[in-house]
Amino acid sequence: MSHQSDNTQFPKTLLQKQIESAFLTVNIESIAHQLGYKPKAFQKRLSQHLNNSFLGLDQSSFDFKYSGAEFLKALVTELKIDQKVGIDSIDCINRFLSKCQQSRVSIFVVTDFDISQRRLPIFALAWLEHKRRKTFGCDEFIDNQVQMLDYVSSWIVEHYQRYQGVLDEWCEIQSYLYTNEDGEHFQISPKGHIHKIKKDEKLLKFPKASISI
Repeated sequence: MSHQSDNTQFPKTLLQKQIESAFLTVNIESIAHQLGYKPKAFQKRLSQHLNNSFLGLDQSSFDFKYSGAEFLKALVTELKIDQKVGIDSIDCINRFLSKCQQSRVSIFVVTDFDISQRRLPIFALAWLEHKRRKTFGCDEFIDNQVQMLDYVSSWIVEHYQRYQGVLDEWCEIQSYLYTNEDGEHFQISPKGHIHKIKKDEKLLKFPKASISI
């Protein structure tokens, strides 16, 4: 399963399509009753799953009746949908979620910031550290390294243009350091040009603003 981001959703899974299709020919209140819900509560629970790219499996949705996967499996049974379709779809989504949650893909924005000439105290800079670091949630993660790199490159071009080359307190943007899920590093220019950093190349270390108690 792969995911094209840029504010789009996953293409609907076969399970999602079959659930929506099945509800065209059944009595929703009857299904709600069979699963132990009042109609209004059932509609709310159903929308949490059908209006979500991952069928709600990326959320904690246990409501003292069912977990997310349990709810979908019970729904599959009541709607008389092929059990294999249900299990395969749920397993596929869970595998994708597990992979993206374990992935450490990230971007560090490299600027000409000189900590000796800082305008703000260290504690303030520590609070703003997140501005030069970008991580990717499952709604942005693409399970294809080439496509993910293309997406990251596009994100970088848009980011540079949005900030007009200056990252507030961190000064002028010089380049971006991207780390993929295998721990490989890429230096990417503000125009999206990509340079893979070889293992024998020295990886620059950037000062991190932090405080401890």
